[in-house]
Amino acid sequence: MFNTTKWSHAICAAALVALCAGAATAATLFEDHFDGPLSPEWVSVLPNQWVSDGWLHCRKPVWDPPLDAVAVTHDGDQSWTDYEFSFIADPVTSVQMALAYIRTNGSRPRTGASGLLTLGYRLDFHGDDQSGYPNALVLYRDAGVLGEDLVLAAAVPGCIPAAPWHVDIQAQGPRIRVAVNGIWLLDWTDPNPILSGGVGLGSIWTEEARFDDVLVQTIPEPGAATLLALGALTFLRRRG
Repeated sequence: MFNTTKWSHAICAAALVALCAGAATAATLFEDHFDGPLSPEWVSVLPNQWVSDGWLHCRKPVWDPPLDAVAVTHDGDQSWTDYEFSFIADPVTSVQMALAYIRTNGSRPRTGASGLLTLGYRLDFHGDDQSGYPNALVLYRDAGVLGEDLVLAAAVPGCIPAAPWHVDIQAQGPRIRVAVNGIWLLDWTDPNPILSGGVGLGSIWTEEARFDDVLVQTIPEPGAATLLALGALTFLRRRG
């Protein structure tokens, strides 16, 4: 007698095997754990970075524009398209903020002002400060022109726990997702996306932030076996 339950179990098992076998692996694009001197792949666009005690420290020492301290890597690299950018961030002075940049292009200091000019995206991570976004994160789209940075999305105040923060940023096509300490807090699809470029880290004004365990990996496309297995599982779920 034909036993549909046994066949369903067999198909599920085969699909799971195919999922494991067909899953593409991520490739590492860049990695720095700051166990030695600062990697030459970093470019100090807004200077004042140093490595100490296994951390990358960023701080502008005096209030002298341009402010902020930002280093980038692979700026304008068109081969960097879909990737995941992860790191640990720890703001260590009174204004609890850290800056992260993704898909950066043409990065340079703003003239007579604070911050980095770049064609790309910026994420401001706010701790318990007086910025109007306490314990929140804000995503900007920078057009590479002074005064034309646009707030795209913000996670609600109070969503970020106390530092240090374990951050994961995924840039895949027009979609940007951000997780802090394993919890996905922001998910935005840009109707006019910037689709490639490097990454950066920094601190605001004359405040200090430190970073560790920087890792940039590709987001692989699913293989044919993975897609076939997902289709089989979907079929069985509908029949059930």
